[in-house]
Amino acid sequence: MANFDVRDGMAHTRNLTIDTRTMLIRGEGDVNLRDETLDLRLQGKPKSARLIESPRRSRCADTGATRASASMSDVRQVKAD
Repeated sequence: MANFDVRDGMAHTRNLTIDTRTMLIRGEGDVNLRDETLDLRLQGKPKSARLIESPRRSRCADTGATRASASMSDVRQVKAD
């Protein structure tokens, strides 16, 4: 779930929420609708306690892949700000 402010082919959100059975993922960022690229900062938290928890933030990097050709191998992990 998210609210997007869309202007001139750019969609911006500050409140992206993805709720799965095991994780709650929150984030913010931009979707460029013109060239179909993402610039999202996501942070996930497990819903149940874990013995070891790594506080790690991920950023979806611009790989130049289009929606039709994107795969998980196109996404690389970038050190969070």
